[in-house]
Amino acid sequence: MKTTSGQRSSKELHEQILLQASKLFVERGYKGLSMREIAEAAGISKAGLYYHFKDKEDLFLAILLDSIASLGELTARARAYRGSTREKIRHLLVLIAKENKQQRGIMRLAENDAVHLSPEAQKKMRELYHASFPAQLEAILAEGQKNGELRDFDLRELARLLLLLALPLLSASKKDAPAKIDLLESIFFDGIKKRT
Repeated sequence: MKTTSGQRSSKELHEQILLQASKLFVERGYKGLSMREIAEAAGISKAGLYYHFKDKEDLFLAILLDSIASLGELTARARAYRGSTREKIRHLLVLIAKENKQQRGIMRLAENDAVHLSPEAQKKMRELYHASFPAQLEAILAEGQKNGELRDFDLRELARLLLLLALPLLSASKKDAPAKIDLLESIFFDGIKKRT
């Protein structure tokens, strides 16, 4: 049943739009979705939707930026975690794996569908992503180097490799996540060389 926007505050309506649009984008991708379908799912008119977001790209970018900000909060929590570099990285991986399925779906969506954004929007997304996630991850690794826990590798490349290894966590089930985290942690910190 549709409700009129007068029954909800502007902020509540904005949040409802983001919630419904997020679900639809994760299910169908950027190209497979129209603003009309988003408006219907949010229970508002198409004009009401355009009042909040100027176009589909604006809405998609808002969802991605919100997701990146949430990821930045996870990384900040891991950075503040008391423990060794390895424990901080493991804590971050656990936090990522614990994210709800919808949030992990948005992370995958950003990875796959951000190419549909304008160059300006992509730049904005990349800048926030770097500041929120890789830069903080590099800081965690830099602390590990400073403390003598890690060898002197290029921090940007080290963070990039860790992020690539962590990608399977975005689609891991809650049941499979602990084993994937153990494997990732072992490969990253211990390598794959056979122990003698």
